[in-house]
Amino acid sequence: MCDDINRKTYVLDHIFYEFEMYLITYYELSVYTFFKNQLTKNLLIESHQIHLRILLDFFYIIKKLPSTIVVTDILANYTPIQKNGEFWNAKRIINKSIAHLTFSRIPPKKGNNLTQKTQKNIKKMFPIIKEKIENFLCNLNDENIPIGQYKKNIQESLKDSDILLRINSLKMLIKLLEKVWNNL
Repeated sequence: MCDDINRKTYVLDHIFYEFEMYLITYYELSVYTFFKNQLTKNLLIESHQIHLRILLDFFYIIKKLPSTIVVTDILANYTPIQKNGEFWNAKRIINKSIAHLTFSRIPPKKGNNLTQKTQKNIKKMFPIIKEKIENFLCNLNDENIPIGQYKKNIQESLKDSDILLRINSLKMLIKLLEKVWNNL
């Protein structure tokens, strides 16, 4: 993984940053049951949800602005996340948990609060996002890059040793997280 945060000269640097943040925050939330305090745990949950939300938009191909990067900007013929109840439920929970100050954060009765729904959502979305990241990494090659303004940038980045290292690091991180997932 790239240590130099300011190096994001390639489109893939930005995408890989989102993958890394999503996967690492998932790992931290899955493995550690004790946190120094609730604030630390909340920071991780909110960071995870922000990166999950970005990846849902990226893989679902929601292009709200021309400058928004979606998967089909990088890979031609890519199958987006299906518009189903699970996807929209995840988006709704994420939006309520990070983007709004709502009464749903105050549980009317035990077992029906946003934090518990958010934690269930984190576990439910992992296999879906993990599969999309794996497919993206496996299909990331010169033949699959669509013609567009970023084609040259993506082609150049696929020759960069740091980018290649990050691809391998992401693949190894996914394998580690599969083990964690299987033990939950």
